[in-house]
Parts: sequence; C-alpha cells; structure tokens
Amino acid sequence: MYGVELGGSLKNIYAIIAGLTAQLGMGYNTNSMLVTRSLTKMVRFGREIGADPMTFLGLAGVGDLVVTCSTPLSRITELGRLWELASP
Repeated sequence: MYGVELGGSLKNIYAIIAGLTAQLGMGYNTNSMLVTRSLTKMVRFGREIGADPMTFLGLAGVGDLVVTCSTPLSRITELGRLWELASP
C-alpha cells in the first residue's frame, strides 16, 4: 500500500519539475532524464519506508510518472509551467 500511495504523491512533485523544465525550453531528453531519475528516487525512498520496490515498476509508479510528466494535458505539469511564469 505504501508504494501505491507514494507513487501517486511523489510523481506530482516530479511532474511540477517537468513543467518547469518544459517552460524553460528544455527538451525531451531533459524530460526523459527527469523521469528516469525520479523513478530511481521513488524506488529508493519507498524501500526506505517499507514499500515494495516492485510496486513502482507498475502502473502506480512508472506508468503514472511517465504520463503525468510527458503529456501537455496534465494539470500538475501545467502547474509547473505556470509557476515558472509567475516567479520574478
């Protein structure tokens, strides 16, 4: 259960960062690196608090992370794009 809850929560943090990087003009390679590193961090953090690391390799982890960080329709990623625009 920890893995599913963490996967859903942590991917939002990384999706905001994906939106920021997109707004800054960084491309698909940066997004790919971000998703890969994010998944690694999610697995390590989950393992530390007792989650099954394999949970993150399914839809609750990598599936949700990839779609949320990669689609322009994601509200969370859009938040990152707008956040960068609002900063001084």
